[in-house]
Amino acid sequence: MSRSKVLLVGSVVLVLPFIGMLAAYIFWEKVIFDNPDFWYGYMAYFGTVSLAIVSWLQSIKTEEISKNFMKQQLRQKIGYFGLKENVKNVKDLCYIYQPLQVGQYCNADGTDDHSKDKILGVWIKNIGEDIILNARPIFGKINGKNVSVSSTISVIYKGEEILFELDNTQCFQENCLKIEFLIEMENVTGIHYNQSIDISAENNNATKYGTYIIQEFDTHINFMKN
Repeated sequence: MSRSKVLLVGSVVLVLPFIGMLAAYIFWEKVIFDNPDFWYGYMAYFGTVSLAIVSWLQSIKTEEISKNFMKQQLRQKIGYFGLKENVKNVKDLCYIYQPLQVGQYCNADGTDDHSKDKILGVWIKNIGEDIILNARPIFGKINGKNVSVSSTISVIYKGEEILFELDNTQCFQENCLKIEFLIEMENVTGIHYNQSIDISAENNNATKYGTYIIQEFDTHINFMKN
């Protein structure tokens, strides 16, 4: 029960003797208001009810603190994403993250899948302390333009890598890409949260449709109300 409801109940209980006094006057014409015994009794009654209300409010506060503490403990163990690292020396340049590649997807039989020639692939990895459940992209943008984002995996184990695919048709073969997408997910204890992924990348034209070297990476986690 909320504090406001407790205070409301307490106020009603404190007023009840006055309601009884009013009823006695209306129905039996009995005046109790000037009776000292009534007021002595009411003072004792008032003290007892007030102590009960304070005790009730304290128990609610204790329960809230306990719940918040438990929620903080549960939030400390979550899975979350980082970019797939790929330290690769090319002409004395060190690429910390796996470059983003456009196109060059293959079908199950090994042939080129040209339907994905303008799809930008972003490899990310669960670097957190828990399994990620029900991971689903909410929105995606490339250079400020809304794009579709998809992934075929919704359960990601600790240390597992997955590929998110963004439709890069609107910004195909541009030199610089500002990539943003939001992923909603939960951990095994039912804590819901989302993670934003922000990437700045430049095309080094190493492949036919473009390979983008990540220049900047930023991410934020926001917990949702459960």
